[in-house]
Amino acid sequence: MAAMPASMLPFDIGLAIARLATPLPGALRAVGTSADMAAITQLRDFPAPCAYVLLAREKATKTSSGASIPGQQSARSQLITVTFGVVLVVRNLRAQRGDALRDELRDSLGALRSRLLGWTPPLPSATACELVQGDLSDYDAGTAIWTDIWRTQHTLNNGVSA
Repeated sequence: MAAMPASMLPFDIGLAIARLATPLPGALRAVGTSADMAAITQLRDFPAPCAYVLLAREKATKTSSGASIPGQQSARSQLITVTFGVVLVVRNLRAQRGDALRDELRDSLGALRSRLLGWTPPLPSATACELVQGDLSDYDAGTAIWTDIWRTQHTLNNGVSA
């Protein structure tokens, strides 16, 4: 099977992983993918502080149709709105009260957001990342999991010459 042109592939979450893997204040011990996250079965097993980047959704925008010939493929490009999640795991076992964990989550989340807000992935037609929402996903006495949802865009282009 021939290699798929890069312009037809889904958004590369590896770009966001690489962005987050660069040194952050209060550095993350690990930045991984959904597969890395799925391998962990208990909150205490996360290598906190750590983050996982997950492709959440791609939604195509409608493009105007030009001339097309029945039975043939027309040149076409399409803007794709991308949402991806960044799952942040922080832990503070020194104090079993929420204050220390809250402060650690706040600091780590601020550092992570400072790396993504306004960053434009190096892709055709990409736009600067913007935060859509953030939610506390799970919590126990010493570990918190927070999920931020981010939005950007890229372009699919089938590479057919008109």
